[in-house]
Order: sequence, then C-alpha cells, then structure tokens
Amino acid sequence: MHLPALPAHADLPRARHARLMQRCVFLLIGWLVCLVAGTASAATIIVDNTGDAGIGCTLRGAIANANAAAVIDSNCAAGSAGSNVIELPAGTFTLTAGTLFIANNNLTIHGTGAGSTIISGGD
Repeated sequence: MHLPALPAHADLPRARHARLMQRCVFLLIGWLVCLVAGTASAATIIVDNTGDAGIGCTLRGAIANANAAAVIDSNCAAGSAGSNVIELPAGTFTLTAGTLFIANNNLTIHGTGAGSTIISGGD
C-alpha cells in the first residue's frame, strides 16, 4: 500500500512548534541569567567610626555584617551573600578588641590610600 505524499503546508505546525520551543528555551535561559545576577548582588558598607566600638559603623561591625550576610551590628549596613565592599574614609582605624575574623571570601576593604587610611592594631 502506498500512502499519498503530504502537502507542503503539512510541515508548518511542526516548524511553528520548533520555533516556539526555541523561543521558550531562550526565555528560560534569560530568566535564569537574571535570577543568578540578582542573587549575586554586592553590599557596600561604609565605616564612619575609626574606633573599635561606640556610635557609628566600625570596621569590626562592618566585617561582622559582611561575614554574616546580615545585620549583626545595627550601626552598619547589612552584608550580602554575594560580594561585600567595606569603604573606609581617611583616618587611623585602631583595633583594640582582639583579632578580626574574615569569613567572607568576597570581601574588599577599600580606603582612600596607603598614607591616609591606616588600620592599626593599637600597639
């Protein structure tokens, strides 16, 4: 038994389906890229207290928030699960309350320059 040939327009639904699937895949990839980019956000924590305690955001408080990706020290902005940047103004930051532990591998401490932003162990 010989089947008759299909007319040329019989492949149109298949072609439309393939184009629709291709568009869906591209949309899904775009959505995933946006989702990943949104979760990898960075936090900037601005330090305004050169001491190790007191009013304002200290370097120790900023590092604690960056480590926790949350608010541990309410004087400082929250840290992020992504990268964190701690901004230090000019001045000497004296640390007297012991060792600082930096657990966040994506942490940048940015000062105004080697001669104007100084971190001291209080010795």
